[in-house]
Amino acid sequence: MAKIRIAIFICGLLVVVGISCLIAGIVLLHKNPSCGEGEPATSSASTCSYSEEAQRVGLPEFLQKVQDTFYDLHPERITLKPKVSRQEILEKFRSYNPSPAHLQRTTDKSFELLAEIQGKKIMKEKLKPRERKALAQVIHYLQHVFGTPYDGNYYNGDYLLGPNMFCWQPICKVNSNWVSAINSFKPSTADEVQLVLNMVKTLNHTYTQYRHNLIYGGQAGMVRSIEDCEAGLQTFFRSYSSISEPKDILNHPMAAWLLSDQFLSNLSKQEKDKWFDKKKNTVKDDIRDHVLNYIGQPLHELITYLKTTYLEHCVPWSVSSGLSGLPLTHVYINGSKTNQPTHPYLPTRQPLNGSKAYDNIMSYFTTSDITPNEVHELGKKMIEKLYPQVLELARNETQTSDTTEAKRKFYLKLNASDMYYLDPNENIPEIESNATAYGRCKDDKSAEKFCPVRWKTIQKWFKDAYKIMSMLDSKTVDMFYFTGVKHTTPNCPIKVVANFNPAMGVPSYRASTSNCDVTASYFIPFFLSRPGPRFTQWSVNAHEARPGHHTQVQGLAEHFRDSCGGVIGWLGAFTRYTAFIEGWGLYAENPLIAVDTDVYKDQPMYKYGMLRSQLWRAIRLVVDTGLHYKGLSRQKSLKYFEDYVWETSDVVQKEVTRYQSNPGQATAYMVGQLHLMKLREHAQKELGKAFVLKDFHYHLLKYGSAPLSYISESIDEYIRCTKNNKDVGCEYVLAREGSGKLKGSDYVTNINRDFLPYHITESYF
Repeated sequence: MAKIRIAIFICGLLVVVGISCLIAGIVLLHKNPSCGEGEPATSSASTCSYSEEAQRVGLPEFLQKVQDTFYDLHPERITLKPKVSRQEILEKFRSYNPSPAHLQRTTDKSFELLAEIQGKKIMKEKLKPRERKALAQVIHYLQHVFGTPYDGNYYNGDYLLGPNMFCWQPICKVNSNWVSAINSFKPSTADEVQLVLNMVKTLNHTYTQYRHNLIYGGQAGMVRSIEDCEAGLQTFFRSYSSISEPKDILNHPMAAWLLSDQFLSNLSKQEKDKWFDKKKNTVKDDIRDHVLNYIGQPLHELITYLKTTYLEHCVPWSVSSGLSGLPLTHVYINGSKTNQPTHPYLPTRQPLNGSKAYDNIMSYFTTSDITPNEVHELGKKMIEKLYPQVLELARNETQTSDTTEAKRKFYLKLNASDMYYLDPNENIPEIESNATAYGRCKDDKSAEKFCPVRWKTIQKWFKDAYKIMSMLDSKTVDMFYFTGVKHTTPNCPIKVVANFNPAMGVPSYRASTSNCDVTASYFIPFFLSRPGPRFTQWSVNAHEARPGHHTQVQGLAEHFRDSCGGVIGWLGAFTRYTAFIEGWGLYAENPLIAVDTDVYKDQPMYKYGMLRSQLWRAIRLVVDTGLHYKGLSRQKSLKYFEDYVWETSDVVQKEVTRYQSNPGQATAYMVGQLHLMKLREHAQKELGKAFVLKDFHYHLLKYGSAPLSYISESIDEYIRCTKNNKDVGCEYVLAREGSGKLKGSDYVTNINRDFLPYHITESYF
């Protein structure tokens, strides 16, 4: 009987233990729903701590030195410094300094730091992935003068040209840098008021010196073409549209906080009296005078110069269409050559050379050592590969064997009214397409009121975009992880919105934050002569939304943003790499949607749209390098689009202006795409049956934006550790990168999304 009771007790104990284990297992599964996906657990401490090799070569100290030097040379960005105090902002903020001497000093210091890091004998294989990425990033960052593609490198001389179409230049951030520095601050002493007024005074130097640079540029032969100048000014003036005389600054956002009652709400009567006794003026009146004299007046003088003399020096495309035509030999006024020769030298007497400047600028976007000539030839090669596919599709769709006749018939089909969003019975009135419209229709409310035909038309485009998004997203389920520790795709929704910049001819994208405080934005150009076409929208949507930029950039923000903090986290937040970002966008179009799904099956018009998109990017390689390195004219650039994509609309006109205005940027798309396709082929070949597309994309995207050299290294490491996950360092290679949440105590926690540097807020096209 006793034995029976013992047996029952043991059985009961086993049941209890079994239930306990079951409950524990359920809890663990709940805590780690991705159990079984094969990612080794690596503690945050071990991932974030520096390796012995990094410490041996002094990598942490060097990166800190780079950060400190950046803020020393760019005090206008002091608000973004980790752990910055209000007092430090008050004492150190200085508005952007565009003086040639300062630009040269900044350039030389960047190159000095570059030589220092390149001189270190670093065993990269002993670095952790996070450190290897930071090394690649900081080298690229210093090669391009603290990550500034335009107006940063003194020796390029492009700072003499004036605003470009994207306004990706320091002068275009003066407004937001200032507002970020001063907004919400309330001085409590007269001394603090004086510090603020000292800050105000520095804006005078910014606008005055920038104007002097443009004057010098006109005399040195560094001027843009007329189309380029006008596009750049359209973008620049959007920030200052209300400024027609100096006093208008008093109603501008730059002065709003300073002139508000709240600004002085912490200043006692005693401090105000002290100020009056010393200055013989009230604090409020002194602030107003400073705003007028040191912001309003120099800004008005700059705007006046840009609208008059600056434009007068811009040249016809037949004189110069890009950097390869600069510097000019003579000064031009209103399109006519004068007898006055230019002085084609930098202030320090080095000769100006537009083609050489382009070589330096282009590498910022390609993130590689590919030369302009190699990019040019690559473009021609891809045109030769893609154009016959377009002709074959045209012959099949028109059932015409004669290529010339097939082109004619297919062209008519492409240009039929049902291929566009405008109602066939309507025309867009002139009053919705001229300068008046550009000034009146600048947001949703005003556009609906003053541009009703355009507004109604773009609503159709919006509706179509949402429908396409839904359709394409459902096709990507086998491409990415949607849950678990390898979760790659974003949860934040996308809102389709209008882009009211009349210079823009193509859609673009802007991500949200990791918390999705606002929706991500998919911008559609508002001012097109013919909104559309419909047949390109599947490809465009794949590029801008899912699985393109939204999957990549927003996915990074939500899941993979460096969470360790420190200077490596700072560097990651302050850098971007166009070849990878735009290369991914084009890779999303083809092969992800074009090859890996069946969406184009029995859809010849949309397939044409995809091929046209690929061909367009190939033409960009030829045109961008042609304009800025090989002497290609604007007219011949337009002819490429006419000959190969049969397009002569305002979209092409705006696109070629874009390439003229933003040298190098357009080369990144196909250079990046082809690189990613090669990496995928390499991984498939090396891994064979072990290759999983979801894993490849996870490892491609989890490190965020990086130079192509590092992307290649990271994929090689993924291959190595997939073959043997016990190999050296694989616990870091296979570990999840970041978390999307910024946890580091010394991270850049003081960033206000509205005033982020252009590296971070930049739209993706």
